[in-house]
Amino acid sequence: MKYLIQLLSLLLLIFISAGCADETGFTDKNYPIVTTEDATDITEMGATLNALVHNFEENEIIDYGFILNGRSKEIKYSLATEKPSKEFSMKITSSLEKGASYSYCAYTITKEKTVIGNRVVFNTLHNGVAIKSKKQ
Repeated sequence: MKYLIQLLSLLLLIFISAGCADETGFTDKNYPIVTTEDATDITEMGATLNALVHNFEENEIIDYGFILNGRSKEIKYSLATEKPSKEFSMKITSSLEKGASYSYCAYTITKEKTVIGNRVVFNTLHNGVAIKSKKQ
């Protein structure tokens, strides 16, 4: 009976290990994974939007950029005219209101997939007071 319990425990451990081996992370994906990073250089009228692309080298990216949401409008900023790189950013200096809350996410488009990154929230400055951006 003791050996049977040990054998069953060993088999259970093998099945659990095999299941965990499938969850290896970003490198097993055959498409780019984009991570939206915190906004930087936040002022009363603008901010710098930042992103990081995983599996960049393995995919042909056709379009990439940011989608900005705030004050009942959505603006898509495409950076397709620039050569894509593993890290990308964009300085927004217009279209933002003082003291307003905005959210944005990065995106990449390949021939096969459109990938949208996580959402980041930030507030523009109001009378010089800063509120940090935060990932969601």
